[in-house]
Amino acid sequence: RTLGRSAAAAMTAAGCTMVRRVLARAALLLHLLCLHVALFRLWYASGLRKMFTKRENVHVKDLLLAIRLADGRGVVDSNITPPAMPPEAAHGRLALLFMLRWRLEHFEAWRLWLEPEVRRSSPRVYLYFHLADWGRSTVPEADLHASAAKLRSLPGFRKIIPTVATGWCELMAAEVALHKAALLDDTFAELFVLLPHDAAPLVPLETTLGALVSHRSRSRVCLAGVRGMEVPLECPHAIEPHWSRSLLLKHHQWTALTRDHAARLADVGAMRLAVSVFQEWFLGEPLCSDEVLPLLALGAPERLLASVASGAPHSRSAAPHLRELPLYVGATHGIRALDDELRNLGVAPECITYAPWPGCHLRSMGIGKRTKSPVVGGGLAPEERDRLIGELVGRGVLFGRKLGLGGDSPERHMALIQEAAASQTSRVAPPRLMPDPDLEPSITSQLRWSLSTVEARLPLPTQVMIAAGVGALAGCAAVAGEGISRKWMQRLLLVYIAGHFVVFFFSVALFEEYSLLQPFRSGCDPWLHEAEM
Repeated sequence: RTLGRSAAAAMTAAGCTMVRRVLARAALLLHLLCLHVALFRLWYASGLRKMFTKRENVHVKDLLLAIRLADGRGVVDSNITPPAMPPEAAHGRLALLFMLRWRLEHFEAWRLWLEPEVRRSSPRVYLYFHLADWGRSTVPEADLHASAAKLRSLPGFRKIIPTVATGWCELMAAEVALHKAALLDDTFAELFVLLPHDAAPLVPLETTLGALVSHRSRSRVCLAGVRGMEVPLECPHAIEPHWSRSLLLKHHQWTALTRDHAARLADVGAMRLAVSVFQEWFLGEPLCSDEVLPLLALGAPERLLASVASGAPHSRSAAPHLRELPLYVGATHGIRALDDELRNLGVAPECITYAPWPGCHLRSMGIGKRTKSPVVGGGLAPEERDRLIGELVGRGVLFGRKLGLGGDSPERHMALIQEAAASQTSRVAPPRLMPDPDLEPSITSQLRWSLSTVEARLPLPTQVMIAAGVGALAGCAAVAGEGISRKWMQRLLLVYIAGHFVVFFFSVALFEEYSLLQPFRSGCDPWLHEAEM
């Protein structure tokens, strides 16, 4: 009996030892996880990585030019001749703002689409164009003039605005110039729709006017969405669930703005404020400036705009905290809260212009999430493309880019969209490109989203202190519970921290947007100097 009791006691002790070591190893894992969180938050959220962003990738020239244009400086169009037309005749006019390289790709389709305007004495649509390649040697001058002559022949043509400098991911100045020109030119225009050179209409003109002008009191902005939560996991234009909640404000460039919102975008105070917020909080993030600046300008509270109007500089030190922006506060509470904040501003989250991003709606084609542009034709056969156009029309989409024309001809395209519009089931465009109704967020996506929520609700120092405190307690418990010896713990931490620094090094070295020498270059922060010029 004594031997049995001894054996039982030994087994109990062994079991307790095993449980203690399992718990100690769990504590060790928690310790490493907390250390990982603290290091990553310090590197990415405190601005350490942002210090290495190359000056040429900050889009300084484009943003400062946008401010100058909003202020009436820079390129000024002196040939402003507002149409002499009574307000009742122009009620609900639509301004289409085209950003072209040098020509309108589907010119004949647009001419057919605008044909009903020829028979009207009071135009309902006015057209404005910006030609980025005007004056450049890349396109023969004769071709440029021929393209301009064709644009002037379109029903509703108003003007080709003076060219401003643009580049890939640097379109904000051109957007401001277009909106400002249209605002000055037509005092009766109520909605301003921005379109790219390769856009084509997907519904007839009457249907477009019915969808847009009948709800002219609200703007439309197409948010990028969250991978695995709103749009498919392979969608390259969307954001990851664990990324900063500020990136929920990322949107596609092609907006439809009310007159008040277009005036806000072209207002120098709103643009100054938006640029300062972008430089402080979005620098080095995976987006272009024109994919967030419009919302930053529209969502700026009057109190902050008043401080800019009073003469406060728009430098990094003067930039407001994100928590002062109602849109960001909504984003910290989730997707639905952000959409509600947008509606409070008079902005509907609707995607009226479709772009064939691989993996967002169409098959991914193995390109991956890092692709930086939609795929021409969506990688579809002509018959598949025509069916897609019919589907988009049924879902309330009004325009499409990089899709080509249905039936591969302007006439067949117009016939296709006329037929599709007759059976249209929705006049409200989808809130994202494209929401997946069957998408069930995975446990991993939900956990990453929850982590992002916690990070958005707590100040960075608090996050780091909590992670460091919990990590220290867990590390002590791991050593005390014999999950690891003190000597091996020191070695593990040395390797673990060194591994993180290697990751941080490559997060700069492997991306062309960053340079390891940038912090040591003189004049790496040109904002204060150039903004005062």
